[in-house]
Formats: sequence, C-alpha cells, structure tokens
Amino acid sequence: WSKHFVVVENGINLREFQIRDIPSTSTYELLGIGALIGDKRWDRALRVLALLKEKGLPVNLSIAGSGPARESLELLARKLNIENSIRFLGLVEDVAQLIPRYHCVIHTAGWEGSPNSVLEALACGRPVVAMNAGDIERILGCQSGECLVPQGNEPLMAEEIEKLIRAPRSFERIGRANRAWMEENYSIEHSARRMLSVYAQTRRRLGKGS
Repeated sequence: WSKHFVVVENGINLREFQIRDIPSTSTYELLGIGALIGDKRWDRALRVLALLKEKGLPVNLSIAGSGPARESLELLARKLNIENSIRFLGLVEDVAQLIPRYHCVIHTAGWEGSPNSVLEALACGRPVVAMNAGDIERILGCQSGECLVPQGNEPLMAEEIEKLIRAPRSFERIGRANRAWMEENYSIEHSARRMLSVYAQTRRRLGKGS
C-alpha cells in the first residue's frame, strides 16, 4: 500500500493446480519453467546442476520452454559434463500436469515481474528454490527464508537444493505450507476480493460511494 498505488496480486485458479504426493523416485528431479532466452539465465541452472553432480547427489534437471538459447545451453551442458542429467522438454502446454512429476522447481532469472511459473509451482505444493528478482521474495512468502538466494549466487542455490535432498521430508513439509499460502493469498477469489475492496475504497475517497 502507498498513498497512490495498491498492489493486487495475480490470482491462480487453484482447482487447476492440485497438490499431489512427492515422487518416490530415488533420483531427485528438478524442474525449470520458462522461455530459453537470455533473461531467464538458465546457464545458472546448469551450473547449479553441475555443482550438485560434483557432490555425487542423484539429481536431474528438466527445463520446460523453447527459445533461441537452446543450442547454447546444450553446448554448455556438454562442457559441464551434465548432458545425461538434463532434459530440454520444449514448450509444455499443461504445466499443471507437469509440475507434480518433480520434486522441486528452480528459478534463476536475472529479471522478473511476478512469474506465473513460481505461483503455479507453489499451488502444486512444490518447494521453489529461486534467485531473488522482481516479486519473487513476496510470492515465496512463508518459505522465502529457506529457499530464496541472492542474484547470481549459484553455490548458495546448490546448497539450498542439497539441504532439501538430504532432508527428504522437507519437500512435503514445505510443499504443503506453500499450498496453504497460495490458498490464503493468491487464489482467484482472494484477488477478486482485493480488487473489489480497492474499487470500494476509491469510490469512497472520491465521494461517490455510500
């Protein structure tokens, strides 16, 4: 809130994004969602994956998205010797069905607004490990202290993911907290109520309401 501006957060249709059990696979599956362009900084995600593999952790990364950076990212994966642990999925239309197949969603963009991919991951009850950009700190809410890292800090991001992997029950604990946070703060119904409240207050301030 300020004197002249009010922020009404994006709303998510939570009926489309259902919380499901964490996968029981022995390999931990990470997911990134977003266009393969420079601003998304997927090169950081690849280097984070390489750091995790160097520690001998059983982890893979999939990136859902298309774009002109794919060729350079595939080349980087080969240079980092992680080409067998990363999958480029291309454009995926139904992310509501995709996200629950993974343990965790990661976000490495250098610049952001209010990314739907992060909201959708939280709605599906998944932890999100993200570099701080745009509204991400506010979106992460109750888990921001656990999984939010400064811009460009790849070693710290790898450490946060490692913490999750070494305490597997944390995936479910954080995921359920994230879903509850979304239900309370980012549902379509909540956004609609906020918008109506803003309209009502504006009318009163203009002397047009009762």
